[in-house]
This record gives sequence, C-alpha cells and structure tokens, in this order.
Amino acid sequence: METRPATLALPVVGYLAGLNAGIARVLVGHPFNTIKVLTQTGQIASARELLRPSLGNAAKLYRGIGSPLLTTCATTGASFGLYEASLMGLQSWGMPLALQVFFAGTASGVVVALPFTPLANVRVLQQTSAERRSIAAWLQHLFRHRGLRAWFRGLGSNLVQGGVGRGFYMATFHVVKEFEDSTDSALASNSVAGKLVAASSAGIAGWVFTYPVDVARSNIIRDWEGKKFCGAALPALTALYREGGLSRLYSG
Repeated sequence: METRPATLALPVVGYLAGLNAGIARVLVGHPFNTIKVLTQTGQIASARELLRPSLGNAAKLYRGIGSPLLTTCATTGASFGLYEASLMGLQSWGMPLALQVFFAGTASGVVVALPFTPLANVRVLQQTSAERRSIAAWLQHLFRHRGLRAWFRGLGSNLVQGGVGRGFYMATFHVVKEFEDSTDSALASNSVAGKLVAASSAGIAGWVFTYPVDVARSNIIRDWEGKKFCGAALPALTALYREGGLSRLYSG
C-alpha cells in the first residue's frame, strides 16, 4: 500500500494537535485572560473582585470569548503546523537544535499573529470597555473612526508577544524535555508528569520574557483613540514604568 511521506504528514499532525489544544485553552483560559487584561489596564486591583461566585462575575469573565473561539483554535492549529514546516526548513542551517526550535516557534507565531491582530484587539476592547458591541460592530466602529490604523493598533507589541513569546515557549519545552531524558528520574519526557513539567516551564518562559510588552499592548488597545498612548510599544512601556515601576509592567 502506498503511504504518505512523513515530511507531509508532520505539519498535518501538528495542525490537528494544535487545534485540539486551542479549543481546550480557550475554554479553560479565557476567564484568567480577562482577569489579566483588566488588571493590566488598572480596572481591577486583584482577581478576587471577579472570583466571587455570581452570575454577573461569570458573564464578565467570559466577556469577549467570541474572538478567541473564532481565531485561537485555528491559529493554534496553524501555528503548530507552521512550526513543524519551519523546523524542517531550518534543519540545514547547522545551528543548535534549541535555536532552531526558537526561531521556528517565533516565525510561526508571527505569521499567525499578523492577520488576526484586528480580532485580538476586539477581544481586549470587549473585555475592557463599558460598551457592549459584537465583534462585527467593534470592527465597523473602529474602521469608521480610525481606519486600518485602529484595526492594527499595537501591531508591534502583538507580534513580539505572539512571535517571540511562542519562540521561548517552544524552545523551553524542547530544552526541558531534553533535560528530562538526560537524567535518571521518573520524569521521562514521554510520561504524563514529564510532559506536564515541560509544558508548565514553557508556559512560564513564554510569558516572563514578553509580559511587559503584553501589558503595554493591552493599554494601547484599550486607548484605541490614542488619547494617552501613540501606539508604539516602547513609549507605552516607558509611560507605564513611570506610573509604577517594574511592578506596573508585570501587573496581572
């Protein structure tokens, strides 16, 4: 029987794995993302304000979930597929495997983040604004007032967080799994515990190095009319640092 080449199958498998991971991440993680964004923009002081059991708080926690349900599942799947394809292309460059993984992760993150920036911006606006608008209504409203600039506001910070953050995530995941396999411990990389440790470490690394940029991005998007921030990441980071120092850059 004729079989498909492994080189063609790998991106497809990566896409399907990413698709399932995206669905789970949205359903479980969106409430925490809402708390993060509201804390980053100074609208709540702590998570406890939204974690008190009530229907109103539950509705607030899932506000803006439409955009990630439309995009995150597909983008996560596409990101894994593009990552596999990029990694294949980098194999001939002769660089250490960890660097190949980092650059492949960064490239796939940037390619996926770029076209979906408008919907990512709408999610933040739905989470932070007192106005209740659908995704289509927000896109129409933004375009009517400021055109494509409003749709792609904060593009640089979005690409850094989505691209470089993804690179750190994939590289850390790879390094931790290699370490687990090189040590004589119960945390083998193919065990559930080993995968959990590797994924947890990767998630932390993916956010620690890019989190200040994400804080700047949330504030830039919330200020979509440009009353406080010009839209570039560096001036926003400087202004936020002056507001509250390093703790302000890591709020949320």
